[in-house]
Amino acid sequence: MINIIKNITDNPITNDEILHMYRVVEYTYVPTIDEEFVVDPIGVEQLYNNSRIDIIQYRSYLTNYCAILSIWSTLSTEQREKCISWYKKPEEVSWEATGKTDVELQEYWHQVVIAEKKCRNQRLSQGMAIISWFLTKPEAMDLFLTVEEFIYRWIYADLPFLYWYLTDAVVPGVCDFSTTGFSSKPYFSIERRDAMVNIIIR
Repeated sequence: MINIIKNITDNPITNDEILHMYRVVEYTYVPTIDEEFVVDPIGVEQLYNNSRIDIIQYRSYLTNYCAILSIWSTLSTEQREKCISWYKKPEEVSWEATGKTDVELQEYWHQVVIAEKKCRNQRLSQGMAIISWFLTKPEAMDLFLTVEEFIYRWIYADLPFLYWYLTDAVVPGVCDFSTTGFSSKPYFSIERRDAMVNIIIR
């Protein structure tokens, strides 16, 4: 989960200056007296459009605001429309209550699925590029062949087997990587693991 803050003491003039007022932080971040949380799905979308955040981070941000009824009720009609277009709303609000047809909602959902799949693929490419710098060519090939199936599951279905493998996770009834995970490889290191994990879950 992420949040977006902006510096309220800045006086931006150019578009770049406006964009750089904003900063991505952890959901638990406590702003200083010169900062405030941004509750504006439309404004924050510009960070996504300008590649400051990716679509998964943007939808994570939307969850913090669009999916909370008390905040949803304070949003403008235009801001709510932006939330709905990225398939976010409070559980207490039915999809029927949004006034959207099934055809419209299906189009929104398709947009989400395609955008997030593309995003996971981009994250993977970045992660593999970083970790391959640490490895010899045979090691990089071995790692890819080991995680190839997990990569497919993650990119196409958002199933976290790749993350579980990298972190030696044990998920009862699903998988046990306690002895066969990434740390079992002779080329394992915490630095190399984190290089991948931090990009996957950012």
